[in-house]
Amino acid sequence: MSDCAERLNPKRVEREGISRTERMQNALHPAFAKVIEHGSADWMVYAKRLAEYIHFVDSDNQLAGNWEPFFAKDPSVLLALAAVQRVDFYKQNLQGYLKYLLESDHEPNVNELKQHFGAIFNSVGTLATQLDLLQDTLPLQMSLKNTLQSLIRSQLAGPFERLKLHFQAAVANNLIDLSMPLQWSILGSDIVAFDKTVDRIFSPDWNSSTNTGFDAESILGNPAGSVFERLNFAAGHNLFADILDQFLKVYARVVTEAKSSLEKTLTEQDSHQPHYALFLAFLRLLEYARDHANTLTGRHLDFYYKEVLQLIKRPAEPNHVHLVFELAKHRDTHLIKKGTAFKGGKDSSGKPVEYHLAEDFVVNRAKVTRLQSLHHNEQLFAFPVTNSQDGRGSDLDTPDGQWDAFVRTDTIDDLAQVGFAIASHYLYLREGQRRIWLRLHVKNLPKDNLLLRTFCQSFDFWLTGEKGWVKASLDESAIATGNLTQIIEIPLLLDGGQPPIVPLLAKPHGHNLPEGLPTLKVLLRQDGATTVSVKNLQDMAIVPAQSSLVVAVGYDDSRGEQLNGQGLKDLHIVSKLGTLKPDKPFLPFGPLPEKEDALIIGSDEAMQKEGAALQFQVRWKGLPDWRGDLDYDWVNEFTPRITLQMLKNGRWEDSLASDKEGSIGLQIINEELEPQAGHTFPLKKIVLPSGVASEPHFNPQTYGVNSRNGFLRLELLGDFGHKLYQLTLPRYLMRVALKETIVTDKRPLRDLVYDYDNDKKKYIPHNEFTFIQDFVEHFSKAMPTAPYTPEVESLILCYTASVQLNNAAARFYQLTPFGYCPAASESSGNLTLFKGWPTQGELFIGIEELKPPQNLSLLFQLAEGSADPTVLKPAEHLTWSYLSGNEWKVLSPAEFSDQTGQLTRSGIIRFSVPKDATNHDSHILPAGSHWIRMSLTEKPEAICKIISIAAQAALASFIDTGNAADFLAAQTPAGSITKFNLPDAAVKKLIQPYATFGGRQVEAEDHFYTRISERLRHKQRAITVWDYEHLILEAFPQIFKVKCLNHTRFEPAETGKGKIYNELAPGHVTVVTIPDLLNRNAIDPLRPYTNLGDLALIKEFLQKHVPCFVQLHLQNPVYEEVRVKFRVKFFPGVDETFHRELLQKTVVRHLAPWAFGDSRDIRFGGRLYKSALIDLVEEQPYVDYVTDFQLFHESNGDDQEEVQASVALAVLTPAPAEQQSVEVIAENPEMGSEAKCRC
Repeated sequence: MSDCAERLNPKRVEREGISRTERMQNALHPAFAKVIEHGSADWMVYAKRLAEYIHFVDSDNQLAGNWEPFFAKDPSVLLALAAVQRVDFYKQNLQGYLKYLLESDHEPNVNELKQHFGAIFNSVGTLATQLDLLQDTLPLQMSLKNTLQSLIRSQLAGPFERLKLHFQAAVANNLIDLSMPLQWSILGSDIVAFDKTVDRIFSPDWNSSTNTGFDAESILGNPAGSVFERLNFAAGHNLFADILDQFLKVYARVVTEAKSSLEKTLTEQDSHQPHYALFLAFLRLLEYARDHANTLTGRHLDFYYKEVLQLIKRPAEPNHVHLVFELAKHRDTHLIKKGTAFKGGKDSSGKPVEYHLAEDFVVNRAKVTRLQSLHHNEQLFAFPVTNSQDGRGSDLDTPDGQWDAFVRTDTIDDLAQVGFAIASHYLYLREGQRRIWLRLHVKNLPKDNLLLRTFCQSFDFWLTGEKGWVKASLDESAIATGNLTQIIEIPLLLDGGQPPIVPLLAKPHGHNLPEGLPTLKVLLRQDGATTVSVKNLQDMAIVPAQSSLVVAVGYDDSRGEQLNGQGLKDLHIVSKLGTLKPDKPFLPFGPLPEKEDALIIGSDEAMQKEGAALQFQVRWKGLPDWRGDLDYDWVNEFTPRITLQMLKNGRWEDSLASDKEGSIGLQIINEELEPQAGHTFPLKKIVLPSGVASEPHFNPQTYGVNSRNGFLRLELLGDFGHKLYQLTLPRYLMRVALKETIVTDKRPLRDLVYDYDNDKKKYIPHNEFTFIQDFVEHFSKAMPTAPYTPEVESLILCYTASVQLNNAAARFYQLTPFGYCPAASESSGNLTLFKGWPTQGELFIGIEELKPPQNLSLLFQLAEGSADPTVLKPAEHLTWSYLSGNEWKVLSPAEFSDQTGQLTRSGIIRFSVPKDATNHDSHILPAGSHWIRMSLTEKPEAICKIISIAAQAALASFIDTGNAADFLAAQTPAGSITKFNLPDAAVKKLIQPYATFGGRQVEAEDHFYTRISERLRHKQRAITVWDYEHLILEAFPQIFKVKCLNHTRFEPAETGKGKIYNELAPGHVTVVTIPDLLNRNAIDPLRPYTNLGDLALIKEFLQKHVPCFVQLHLQNPVYEEVRVKFRVKFFPGVDETFHRELLQKTVVRHLAPWAFGDSRDIRFGGRLYKSALIDLVEEQPYVDYVTDFQLFHESNGDDQEEVQASVALAVLTPAPAEQQSVEVIAENPEMGSEAKCRC
């Protein structure tokens, strides 16, 4: 991190901040400064000591000792002496001696080191002596005697014996001096030197034989070390510390038991001596006077606070509840007046509880029925059932049924369908090899240079097949090279084996696009396989007047120049013989073609596409080898010509494909004038003008008298000579029978029948009236050859057609994740290619039975605290809109009120839905519902997870009608409020979906003293760090701890910005808060963050109390993660899996006790020592030994001996238990038992 980003103050004063438990000052407690602090036990001890100084005069008026026997022999005195002991004082003294030995500054002070070491032995020895005397002196009937005897045997005998051995070792090494004077006592006795304790004869209970072979010098360290080194080692040694701990525990136990036994002797024992019983009675009566005198502190505080300053305790604050209403069937709306009372059960005293409506509320029938959402980063994800585990409808398994409106673990299954669609009858493509070209003229190209190939490959193309969607192939070979330009041509291919493309139907195609037209769906691929994203393309628009859809069947190009023979075969064909089947050879003009015979051809696919350019591919069957054999009258042409006509408005009109003579050849012979089986005709394509193309239809149409258009007619202008042949053949046979001469050259015969017209360039009969007789007479002199009867083996229709996207015959739709939107033209006339998603997330709330204009009151129940507290929440990043038609209209601030703090806390959002909100003519979301949209521009992690959204919600508050004072101590559970005080027939059901919230009891005395003392100090102004901290803790009970850092600027890292941490920033104040973990299940206990909503409220609160020049920063702590890694050996028989997990949890519990309720306090800064963690692991009863221990801090990946928080507002916290690396050393069966460590 650069120096500019982080600056630390080397002279920083280390402060811990303040927690809620630290607010109450002891000095403010009425019991802190007591007028009389002594109790009965203190007076009994005092009387015993005083009696030693009062002379006793016998009956002879002679001095005979003192009064001690009167005040020392009662067993109660012994118990009192033990009961008044200050164990904490004893502990404090021992800790002081040990601390002296551990501090390196005292290394030169050899004598003092020895004296402090000796003071420890003297103190413990004196305690042992006094416990032995107490045990010996107590009467047998005292339970403490038996308890103490048992404690000595089981817990003190062994340690005391080891202590004496340590003493002998210290004396032998000249490391101890017992001469240090100690001015305090234990159980009424001054501190005695330990050597005298050793010489004393103790009761047999102190005998112990458990220390055989004990190495007493082991605690003294290296014999060659200095006095300081050896005593320092001893002071930190576990064996030595265990001895001191055992005596301390027993001492505390004895004092506690003594207090209990003393009370019993005062109240239950009747064997006191009369004089001492009288004294005890006096002491008990004195307690009343003492208690009254000790109220002086409290009465003085009350006088000053309540009478002089006229301050009062804060009254109770009511709690609140959200109620949901459901109207009866006969009502559409109903007004519930402000103050309407509801039954809230009964309090602890049995008195009914009432909640009153906070404001007038009009209930209607609107209800939430659907929740859908989008999440948009580089990709767009859609969740059709947002309030489910996977966003698609699975059951929730989260706490409280909470769900995230935007932030999810997005999967490829959640990718939204984004793109556009074109619906047109031009896409009706039933058979053959079908090619489609999308020719788009676009504006607003992506800023990044894209290859056209990359752009085309970023989409999937689907068409409506008979049984579902059919995927079209991208014709890679036809894609132009180079970058994406404003002219884009996307070539698609459907081969003949793919199903017919038919109109869209809801059932097989499963999409809510309009039915009735074949549809091309172009979907952006969001699977990560391409570099093109929704974000890149959402500004792209097309110019519809310059964009078109081109289709071709039977061609390999869009211009219809490269026929491939894979056109339409399913044609409707009619001749004079009736309807013909094109799937087998047929005679187009019948067996004896004659002039004016016609062939009518129709195609349901091609003939409905205006502007289509058609050609036929025909294959003739049975052609003769010589052209002269085609037409018996071969004089002028070898085949007759035909006229090509189109049916227009019920009339046949000539096609523009005809030549200047109004006819075309029948295309049987080739350019070399030889018969050829395969032909394309007409050579000039047939173009279907307006009025010729039939109306779009998708059911087969047959030709009939009522047909108006959609058919072509091929009419013969001549014949093939079948009639002449039939007349000539008999005459020829007669000549043959008469054995007349038969010629082989027909040309001389031609000249006998025809004359050649030079003007017309053709032969004409000599005599029109006698032509047939002349022809038969002369041509019968040569052998006649039967003319060709046309027979079609196959007939294929090939065509190209195009339609501009601004034509009514082409409908353009933007595909949205949950529907579609008919493309709306921009002011420029362009169409946006995609529906734009400029936000990061959108939540769609479907409402049924809403009748705008109406108010809509929605309760948003949130999992409070579930927002990511490390994200800086923008001031305004949510926008509310309603759906009108296919357009979202933004609700102005005057049209809604938000009590949720932009979804950071539970509350009601009330909308005034305008009249133009619609539920029937919208297509981008499912019809039948009114839709409210919540758009989120950035930081989706900054809003809380949602538990539920319910309509018809209103706020009610508790009204105190003399209820029990403890009612507000707990919240009223959900389902408690279900009835009106006065029944309302218009309301069918009253629901309390969740528990009440807020509220405070009447202020307690202790809190009153604390609040007023703080108020008098900070005077409701935030000047010092103390002021900031105490103001927050008072105003926000959900905050447990606050730390204020003056002249400190802390801004966590954001996207595009680095973290700023500067402890030398005048004018900046950083406040760090930690929430209270009690009953806060939504908070991560290892990293307790204050939710963003509370931080915003705290900052808003402080801004009213800070000086105007302060730049305030409200932040969460920086939690710095700590991990351990070690290998451990368990004792034999230990369940390795269970205890490994237990050890991981133990480490985490030690590092974060607040997470387990062991401690509420969380400390800022601090240090962590590896040795302490090693000791923790070693002390576990199932651990044999530990090795290879490593300690890691997130700021440094290396093994550390000591870990320290990096900055003042950092908290050391452990990684989760499963991330603590614990390797169990496996048992080696080959090791002998003597080789196993049992230390």
